[in-house]
Parts: sequence; structure tokens; C-alpha cells
Amino acid sequence: MLKTSESKENSNELIIYHFILAIILLFGILIKGLNLIIPNPKSQALPLKKKEDADKKEISSGAQLNSSIISRKSHEELRKILKDVDILSSLDKSKLTDLILSNQDALDKLIVEIQKESLQRMTNQEIRSILKGVEGISRLRKSELIEEVLKQYKFKKYS
Repeated sequence: MLKTSESKENSNELIIYHFILAIILLFGILIKGLNLIIPNPKSQALPLKKKEDADKKEISSGAQLNSSIISRKSHEELRKILKDVDILSSLDKSKLTDLILSNQDALDKLIVEIQKESLQRMTNQEIRSILKGVEGISRLRKSELIEEVLKQYKFKKYS
């Protein structure tokens, strides 16, 4: 008697599993069939005159921008897009470091900042010894002495 009830439960369980499997297979086949009937719109070739409309649709539909869309823009168009955008606030430390290392003006400004920090750690006497021979430095405050050192070493542009 016990075996009969167990076999009935097992057979009911097997029927349910087979039914679920059939539904999963049916949905899989249905999805593949729909993909064949309705192809992915991104994979279709677009006529040249509709290229800009397609770009707008991609952007407005929330599609992720890719580099091919951006690379089609001219240098001036890219500058116009970025004109009022605060890019620096969204960059992390490593990207900011890469940006500074890729730009000579930024590197020069970094060198000036390092020089200023180094001079800030010095005493007024040490800074005056660097400026030996320069007239009119006896009454200058530390910040003015630092500016004078930077002027003497041609860092005026960035100070």
C-alpha cells in the first residue's frame, strides 16, 4: 500500500516536471521564432540619410551611447557638447591622474603646486637665502616670498 501511494506521488511529480519542461521549451522556441520574424533593429543597415534620426532614436530610447556615434562628431561639435559640462567632478582619482599626465599645461601647474608646497615647509630665512641678491625682500611675508621665488624661476605663468 505504501509503495502504491509513493509511486502515485512520484508519477504526479514527474508529470508536473514534464509539464514545466514543456512550457520552458515552448517559450524558448517562441522567443527564437520571434527573433527570426522580428530581427534586432540595431543589426539592420541604416540608410545614410536616416543616420542622424537613428542617432536621436538611440539616445532618446535610452540606448547606451557607443564610441562610433561619438567618433562621427567633429572636434568642434564635441567641444560644443562639452562646453557647459563639468567633467572633472565626475572623474575618479585615477582618471584625474591620467588626465593630468596627458596634458603638459596640467603637468606644469602640478610642478608649480609641488614647488609651492615645498616652499611652504621652509622657513622665511631659508626662502630668503634662495632669493639672495634680490632687492626689496626684507619686508615681504612668506606668501610674497614664495611668489617671488616662483617669479625668479619662471613659474609666474602658473602662480
